[in-house]
Amino acid sequence: HGVRPYLRGYRGLDTLHATSKVALGVATLREHDLRPDEVLFVGDTLHDHETAVGMGCRCVLFAGGHQSRDRLLAAGVPVIDALDELPTWLATHS
Repeated sequence: HGVRPYLRGYRGLDTLHATSKVALGVATLREHDLRPDEVLFVGDTLHDHETAVGMGCRCVLFAGGHQSRDRLLAAGVPVIDALDELPTWLATHS
């Protein structure tokens, strides 16, 4: 999808349970010595948006995943329809 050059890494939960990702995200920020304002959190659920807020990071939501575009728009953050839109979004919003 053309996003690899923008990634230092990625993380996710290895469980099907909808537990919080905030602790994992904060640990990842510390591990890579990143400030929250340097990170863009990309997710496909409202929980991903909540996690980004909890971490203090910007967020873009992807409408091709678990929740519908209409539901994601309720978060009030940018929503993309395809992951290959992300490089263009990054180029114009960095």
